[in-house]
This record gives sequence, C-alpha cells and structure tokens, in this order.
Amino acid sequence: MKRKMVLVVALALLVAACGPDGNTEPTRAAIPADVPGVKEIAVVEDPAELRPGPRDASPEPVAEPVFKPVPEPAPASSPKPVRSNLPTPPPTRRRPAVVAPDPAVPRVPPALDLRPGGIVPGEDVRVTAAVADLAIRLGQDTDAIDVLDAREVTWRDGSVGCPTPEMGYPQVLVPGFLVVLRSGDSSYRYHSAGDLLPFLCETPQAPLEGSA
Repeated sequence: MKRKMVLVVALALLVAACGPDGNTEPTRAAIPADVPGVKEIAVVEDPAELRPGPRDASPEPVAEPVFKPVPEPAPASSPKPVRSNLPTPPPTRRRPAVVAPDPAVPRVPPALDLRPGGIVPGEDVRVTAAVADLAIRLGQDTDAIDVLDAREVTWRDGSVGCPTPEMGYPQVLVPGFLVVLRSGDSSYRYHSAGDLLPFLCETPQAPLEGSA
C-alpha cells in the first residue's frame, strides 16, 4: 500500500513538471480522491513566498539629539558715575533746639556782662548778679547801690517767695538765697533757689524763718 501511494505522488509531480511554460499558471495535479491514505498537497504558485525574510535586518538608525552649548551672557558693566559740574553744596548745619522758657520760672537778665569791671573776686556771685541787674534797671552805677542783706533762706513753697497770682506751686520747702538792696530811699528784694541767679521780686513774701 505504501508503495502505491509513493507512485501516485511521483506521478503527480511529473505531470506538474511537464505542464505549460512559465507564462501560464500552473495547474494542480488531480489526485484521485478514492485512494485511501492519500492527502491533498497544496502546491505553492510563487516560490518567492517560501523564501525566509531577512533575520538580521538592522532597524532604521535613530537620530541622536545634538546638544549645542549655550553661550553665557556677558557680565553687565556697572554704569560709570556721572560727574556734575555743579559745586558740592556745603553740609547742612542743624540749629540747636530752642526750648521755650517756663513762665513759672523767673528769668534773670544777663546783667553780669554789663557791670563795669565784671564780678569782683571774693564776692558772692549771687550778690554781684543782683547788684548788676538793679544798676541796669535804674540806669545807675553799681557804687550807688547798697547791699542791706544777703543770706541763705528756706522758702515756704515752689514759688521761691515770689508767687504769681492764679499760679499753682509745689507745696514743699525750697532752700534758696535772699538779697536785699537799696538805692536812695527804696529797697529791692532779689530771690533765688538752687542754681538760679537772683531775680527781682515785686511781690515778695517772707521766708520760713521770718522777714529779712
């Protein structure tokens, strides 16, 4: 049986080889269907279909990115100072702050600089200041003014023995100084306290230890 099958297959191949030329399409050999154990064999018309494809075909090359160096910006040049032809203004001088005088504190006029000969060495500066001030007020020479009294006293309150109406003063004892001067038939009282120079008091009050 096997031998018969081989002969049938060989006969079919021989018929296919002896067919028409290459311009005509090949025909399949008719295989008897009644032969047991024989299967139909497919004949490939185009032999190129049996050629294996290229296995080692390399893929298309991929373009690699090209990195270009970025130039660094040049450092900005500092602007040159512009010189002006104008003269440099002089520095501003601050004026000292002027403090308004307290009306409750009597002011002593600058009589020391106007006294002929200035302050006499050895004399109390408070007495000298009182004499010089009264001489200026009266328009007299200091020799025409007599000193009746000059001593340390204690004033009864912050008015220093010379209160101003409708003014309030601290009710404390204040150590001070009293100078009593005379010119002609009139007497004048000068009061002071602490570092204040004596001032002329027109409404005097007696100190704590009694009237001068």
